[in-house]
Parts: sequence; structure tokens; C-alpha cells
Amino acid sequence: MSESNKNSIGVLIMAHGTPESTGDIERFYTHIRKGRKPSQTELDELTSRYNAIGGLSPLKQLTWDQVEGVQRALDKIRPATYRTFLATKHSYPTFADAVSAISRDDLDGIVGLVLAPHYSMLSVEEYYTEAKKALEEEGVSLPFLMIPSWHMNGGFLEALAQRLRKAYSMALAKGSDSSPIVIFTAHSLPVDLLSDDDPYPSQVNETASWLANELAIENWYLAWQSAGKAGTFNWLKPTLEEVLEHIADQRVSSVVICPIGFVADHLEILYDIDIVATNLAERSGIHLLRTDSLNADPTFTYALATMVDDIVSQSFKGIGRQRLLEYPEPSQSSSLSPPINTPWWSGKVPKEREQ
Repeated sequence: MSESNKNSIGVLIMAHGTPESTGDIERFYTHIRKGRKPSQTELDELTSRYNAIGGLSPLKQLTWDQVEGVQRALDKIRPATYRTFLATKHSYPTFADAVSAISRDDLDGIVGLVLAPHYSMLSVEEYYTEAKKALEEEGVSLPFLMIPSWHMNGGFLEALAQRLRKAYSMALAKGSDSSPIVIFTAHSLPVDLLSDDDPYPSQVNETASWLANELAIENWYLAWQSAGKAGTFNWLKPTLEEVLEHIADQRVSSVVICPIGFVADHLEILYDIDIVATNLAERSGIHLLRTDSLNADPTFTYALATMVDDIVSQSFKGIGRQRLLEYPEPSQSSSLSPPINTPWWSGKVPKEREQ
């Protein structure tokens, strides 16, 4: 370990990013679309969505809050050892900004952590590629260890479970004749670009299955949300809207949506669920509740910090294994491995579907 700087391990935390201002929306989506500017009609629609949630997404501040929470947790786990850096894929600070800061520090190694629990070649792998490119361009040759996924991390699962228990209890308190249906959601991906062995659909299903088993929830769905523009690609199915429409005639009065693929409030939560999905449910006479987002909950940020410290303990010399707090290991995960287009009934088949 370096003697000149006790903060010898850099933690590169990677996130999606969000527009800096309403005037930045065009640049932001042009970057997402790899240089293709949105049309004026598309730009007006995007701007109207941000206006509907208050003008801008809270994601930038929440992401910084998460990074600071991870830093505080790492300082408790192993004082004066870690320094966190943030890189966003489509906003600021960029990967070049973060790596420039890394190059000026006296570090012995770097751990990469993406604020997305489920791995895909189309998501986490792209962050890894961006990080490696930035490190090479800056001439940083430090060991770089990447955490590929953390969808079954005990602290992450427990934080989700706490929120789902709360929302499910609130739905039960409505006093209806039927139990609430739970819909687990994650961001959709284009099927046309997913390789057959991409683990993303299965990992999302494993997270959902563990939560349903832990809370003894029998009737649940897995749905994909926030797909790109229709007609561009074929996207993962079923969509959240399709599931809501499908259950509308089942005399269900309450639905709980648990967005397990997202770790903070942003447009896909505050608009796609809280406005679009809620309005669709209300038109069908369904009361929709959403689980609270993880945001910068200390339980969650501590879970991220322990993952970082684990990989450092296993891979870098001079780092011992110490813990101030242990989170429970998840129960045995489901062995389900759904095809890319997930079956409608991921949980127990309702009676009207049994043959």
C-alpha cells in the first residue's frame, strides 16, 4: 500500500447521467442516440416529460448523494483507504473527467462499480469499455477490477424487501377482497441486440423471484418498462403497460410496482411509473402503489461499499478483512432462467389461468 497517500484504492462509480438543465435536453439525448439529434417533435415530447416531473430529474443530486454515501460507508469499513470518483455515461462529470482526477492521485488500484444491479452486454459492459478507454487514453495503468453485477447482494435485496413490505402492507390495508398483485420492473432492452447468452433477463428474474419468495408473494409479474421508440427495435416483453392492461379485468383493486432495475428516482420512475402507469391503472379502477426508490439510503450505500471492500480484500495485497456490520445473505435464489421474452406468469399462476 502506498505510504504517501493513505487513500490508495480508487473507486470509480459509474452512472447514466441526466440533463443538466432544460437547455441541455437536446445535447443529452443526442449523446444517448450516438450523435443523432432528436427531431423538434421528439424534443418537445421529451421536454414535456421533464416538465411533468417538475422541470428536471433529481437524478444528478441523488447520484452524488449515493457516491458520498458510499464514501462515508467505506470510511467506516476501512478508514483512510478509499477515494470515490464519479463518471457519467451521458452527462458530467464524464469518464475523461473522472480518470483525469484519478491520474492525479497516488493510487494502487481501481475498483469499478456501476449503479445498475443487473449485468448486460448492452449496459454494464459498455460502462466497462468506456472506463478502460478513458484509462488508456489518460495513460493510467493501475489494476482495474470491475464488479459486473450485484443483483443478489444481501444488502441490496434487504433494502428492496423493506420497501416492498411497506408498499404491500399499504395495499393490503385498502381492504379489498383480493390480494394485491406485484409487478417487478426493470429497463427494457432491444431483443435484436441482445445475445442469446446475455444474463440480463435471468438476473432480473432472480432478483424478483428472491423478493417474492422472501415476502411470500404468490401472484406477481415481471415486466419491462421504458423501451425506446417503437419500430426501431423489438424490445423485451411483456411491457409494463401490457401487464397492467392484462390484469385490468381480473377484479384486482391494488397493484404494487417494485422497480428492481433502478436505484434512484429519475424520469423512468417519476414519469413512466408515477404518471403514465398510474393513469393507466386508474382508468381501469386499479389503485397503483410504487415502492420507494433506494436513492441514498445508508443501508443501500453500505451494501455497495461492502461489495467494493470485498473485491479489494480478495484482490489487493495489504488489505485485511474487517467489518463493522454484516448484512444477511440472500436465501437460495430461484433457478428460473426465463427466455428473453419473459413468460406472462412469472409467479404463481392465478386460478383462472390454471387448466
